[in-house]
Amino acid sequence: MGDTRTINKFCGKDPVYSVVHDNTPGLHFPGCGLTQDQCTTLPCCEDALRYEFRNGSCNSTTGKYYLFSEATYSNTEQSTNCLTYFDTCFKKVMKDKGQCCECLKGWAGFDCETPVCSPPCVHGTCIGPDDCSCQTGWTGPICSIGICSKCVYGVCRAPDSCWCFYGYEGADCNTSISDPPCQHGNSVMPNLTCNCSVGWTGPICDVPDCPQGCGYGYCVDQQVCECFPGYYTTQNLTSECDGIDCKSYHPECIHCNFSKCSECDTNYVLSDDGLTCHSCKELYEPLCLSCD
Repeated sequence: MGDTRTINKFCGKDPVYSVVHDNTPGLHFPGCGLTQDQCTTLPCCEDALRYEFRNGSCNSTTGKYYLFSEATYSNTEQSTNCLTYFDTCFKKVMKDKGQCCECLKGWAGFDCETPVCSPPCVHGTCIGPDDCSCQTGWTGPICSIGICSKCVYGVCRAPDSCWCFYGYEGADCNTSISDPPCQHGNSVMPNLTCNCSVGWTGPICDVPDCPQGCGYGYCVDQQVCECFPGYYTTQNLTSECDGIDCKSYHPECIHCNFSKCSECDTNYVLSDDGLTCHSCKELYEPLCLSCD
């Protein structure tokens, strides 16, 4: 001890940092955090470091040194020797508690019992030189790596908190998503890979699908067909357009297939090409009502 903190006017008055001395949050002046018996009026250790005083080099030889003066509260040239100065600095001023420890690497503090971790522990406590004891849920050299039970397609950013890669979501990043999303189905891989529900198709399952086909029509909803003009469905279990309206060939056609009319209504005669039904009146005479 014996430095700018121990000669500060707040030294020993606020050992637990209970007083904030400025509007800046958390700001304390030098000297706060020290107990009364750690305070002095001389920066002994700073002087020792400046002149490289050591146990083996400190003797009674008088010399001129720039040392801290209580009278001027600054460094002034003084004629003294190392033993005399530090006898005053430590034994008389610091009540036999003075010492200047040059700590080994990884240790700090008044008596070099405080371990140093560099860089500091993020989520843990320094228990030895560069040795962090991590809080629950954290690991790594400085306790900065979160622990997750499982992050399938992502990385753990905090205890049981995954950051998912693009295309995945969920607590364990194991649910793929599509962009745009699947409308009638679920994503099996990122980037437009959807597993569509029955009755839907397309990259994002937004196109209606009729698995049995529509015949003479087109699909408008899941398993629902819209028939072309002149066609209709003949079955109850499907909307396939498998029937034809014979009147699409001629208004008087009563039987037909998908290529031509096969039978005309009474008083009409089928043309040779099967495309027209001629009236008996047109073929024979106005008073003819039936013909073969």
